[in-house]
Amino acid sequence: MPLPTHCIYETDNPRSIYDHAPDLESAQAYAARMAEKTGKLFTADTLDGYIDVHNAYWLAAGPLREITEIEYTEALEVLPPIYRKGAMRGFFMSEFTSGSITSQYVQQGDRYFSAYADITQPETWITLAKVCDAFGDIWHVEGEDRQQGALGICEPFALDVKALDRDSAWHMAYKLRDAAGRADNFLAMKIEQKGA
Repeated sequence: MPLPTHCIYETDNPRSIYDHAPDLESAQAYAARMAEKTGKLFTADTLDGYIDVHNAYWLAAGPLREITEIEYTEALEVLPPIYRKGAMRGFFMSEFTSGSITSQYVQQGDRYFSAYADITQPETWITLAKVCDAFGDIWHVEGEDRQQGALGICEPFALDVKALDRDSAWHMAYKLRDAAGRADNFLAMKIEQKGA
């Protein structure tokens, strides 16, 4: 008997595989029988396709949210934390929700945030940009980029960024200038919250 390459899962609840099938045709037939029998919708998919749907389901179940320092500290003290190079200041829970999905907790200044993340996929991790976009205010940053090796040649700039505080406003402005190739010698001279 060949190893199963396809699976059947409940379309509205892809938390687990209902059953396996050796090929797509068998999986589709089984999904149709299950839908008729239970009145629920079932999907036939490859195992890799299911993993993508499964992970998306769990990531959506734990959206980015602001938490208290007490919640952050309690999560830190429950189990040994997992740290990842390149991740924002904070930690991942060592107890996983499902597969490689776990809770990530981060700190920015005196504020704390949490969300589900796939520890194997850095693009799902909490980043400063995600936090600022979701919870930040508009900050105005003015300064200049001094060209490396060129005395006195400066390019002034003024831009608005979403940020939590002065520090994150500086970082967000630097990232924007760097993405534009304009951060040789970045100097932010004025950072202020708009409307404050």
